[in-house]
Amino acid sequence: MAIDSIKCQFNEKNTDIAVIPGRLTSHLQPLDVSLNKSFKAKVHHAYNQ
Repeated sequence: MAIDSIKCQFNEKNTDIAVIPGRLTSHLQPLDVSLNKSFKAKVHHAYNQ
């Protein structure tokens, strides 16, 4: 019942729900793997200095 309620809320807001299988991040979210990861590491390093 709760899942049906959540699905209705997403439908009302024209939002699609997708299940992404594990180990596909590098294929489906290339910026997370390449650019964002190195950017976050540099910010983390600068913050900790």
